[in-house]
Amino acid sequence: MGANGRAGLRFTEEMAGYLAEGETGFEEGERTGRDRDTPCAFGVTVSIDTVEEFVKLSGRKARLTGTVSCPPLGKNLPIRDGVFGLFRPDPDTAKRHMTYSFAFTGDDGKDYFLSGFKVIYDDPRFDVLEDMTKLFTRIYRGDSEEGPVYGAGILRFKMWSLPSMLRSFEVTGTRNPVTKFRTLSRFFSFCYGELRDTYLKKVSPVYHSNYENLVLRGRLAAGGGEEREFFFFSGIHDKDFPWGDEEVFWDAGLIIGRADGGWDRYALTDRTAQGLKLDVEEGSYEYQGPLYRILDGYQLARSELHKSSLPPGLRRVEARVEIRFRAEAHRPVDVPFALAPGYREKISPEFWDRVREWHPQLETLGWHMTPYRVRVEEGKIRLEDPSGPGEFSMVGPRTMGEAEVALFSNFRWPKLYYNYFCALSPEARAIYVKVRSDVLRGNRKDAVIDRIQQELGRGIGRRVT
Repeated sequence: MGANGRAGLRFTEEMAGYLAEGETGFEEGERTGRDRDTPCAFGVTVSIDTVEEFVKLSGRKARLTGTVSCPPLGKNLPIRDGVFGLFRPDPDTAKRHMTYSFAFTGDDGKDYFLSGFKVIYDDPRFDVLEDMTKLFTRIYRGDSEEGPVYGAGILRFKMWSLPSMLRSFEVTGTRNPVTKFRTLSRFFSFCYGELRDTYLKKVSPVYHSNYENLVLRGRLAAGGGEEREFFFFSGIHDKDFPWGDEEVFWDAGLIIGRADGGWDRYALTDRTAQGLKLDVEEGSYEYQGPLYRILDGYQLARSELHKSSLPPGLRRVEARVEIRFRAEAHRPVDVPFALAPGYREKISPEFWDRVREWHPQLETLGWHMTPYRVRVEEGKIRLEDPSGPGEFSMVGPRTMGEAEVALFSNFRWPKLYYNYFCALSPEARAIYVKVRSDVLRGNRKDAVIDRIQQELGRGIGRRVT
């Protein structure tokens, strides 16, 4: 069987184009490379250990093996440390990227690193084929992108090689034909969903957004047997969460009690956090990267973190958080917006049947969440604060939490208002979660539009406890 007893997938891909030494721009490198006749190509095998893990929000990475040919560096050079990323959001733009990166050693005995990306984004013209086949590529000197640029260009996937690529798809880790079919279906359904939500959003009134969230409260053990109260949350929220604006955000927050009765507050919010991995079903959380200590007030904004210098009320702290937990799933909560009281009665049966014929996904409109009761088995937090490093261990018997794996499906207009409240009591072993959804009515100057949104809100607005 594959990793964790689940099936994986393997397929091959070839890309070729032109790349010029000394260039840093992609188009310029392609033109110069064509003029100089300096082609560049690679043939790789993408190996996905477990498809179910791959399609999760913090997954979507696989191994690359193969060879690269890029004269004058050499031909058929073995690659190493190859990583393939599929539909991962770019931290700067939130656009979906397909990424390819690997190291190799040239015939000159020196190390090089190739990094390329495809931009999956709906431009004004229909360009899905160009986006899926055009790889913006740079080669760096050394074994990472931190080195100086050797050259740049563009590689392309040739459509005539698509049949051989499709024939190369092989399900690994199982001999069961039913499992093989389900694995391929799962992978291609995932790909179709991402492409549909990107390129058909202008013709579809509906969007879909997944998220995973973890909330903990309890006690931390510090040095000398001292215990401190803490509260922690972190989440991965996919594109369009929660109101269909194509944005994405990942976040983390930590509050630790002090001996003097005060609190130290740390937080992070950004489009992505490179060192963050959350898998609720597997019971694992990891984060290594910056948190920002809030010295003044109780909040921070993403825009503050991307300024040339941090505001005086924030201080960067390097953090490492590792948590292993047992997640006990409870009954799924399905809140179908379309079935809210009085909503369906406003629509004639004939019209509704026609809508369902053309948009069957409307049947699943709503908020679909599986809640989990979390019991921490092991948790460690390390903070490298300039005021003094701190190392803490979570006290499992005195810590508890709540986690969610959920899907939003809703109309792009009117925009959905979403409010989430979670209260934890480790002493009483109690969890209280309240979610409120309604229409975000921002246009109060137009009475007609506001009234329309108010009426729609009666169908979408719900409170769930």
